[in-house]
Amino acid sequence: MTFKAFFLFVGFSVVHMESVFHSSLTALHFPEVKGSSPCCHISQEGLTLIQGFEGLRLRPYRDSGGVQTIGYGHALQTWEPGLTTLTPEQALRILRMDIQPIEKSLAVLFTFTLTQNQVDALGSFMFNIGLESFKRSHVYLYLKQKDFKRALS
Repeated sequence: MTFKAFFLFVGFSVVHMESVFHSSLTALHFPEVKGSSPCCHISQEGLTLIQGFEGLRLRPYRDSGGVQTIGYGHALQTWEPGLTTLTPEQALRILRMDIQPIEKSLAVLFTFTLTQNQVDALGSFMFNIGLESFKRSHVYLYLKQKDFKRALS
C-alpha cells in the first residue's frame, strides 16, 4: 500500500490532494509550531485503518518478511515465547501498546501541525514499515521539507 493510497483511504480525492498540497492557503496547510511538539494520537479511525491493513491473527505466523508475528501485526520478541494464542481483546491491547512509540515519534519528528487524518495515515504507514525504515524513507524526507507533492509520489 502506497502513502498516496493511505491518504486516499482517509478521504482525500486525488484532485483534492493535489490542491491541498500545492496551496499553502488551504485548511490542511501545516503551520509552524514554535517551542513544542504537537501531540499526535492515532484516532479510533486510524486504529481501524491499521487493523484493516494488518488483519487479525490469533496465533503466531511468519509475516511477509519472515518475522514471527501475532495479533494485528505485532512482531513477537524473544521475551514473548509463551505468547501462542490471543483473544481479540488481547490483540487490541497489544496494538494500542505498539502504536504508543509511533505516536511519540510523530510528535518529535514533525515540527509542524498534522491534521488527524495525516496522523492516522502516517501512523498506519509507520506501523507497517517500522520507525527506522520510516526515518530513512523518501516520504519522511519530503515531509520534513514540506514537499507534500513529492511525499505522496
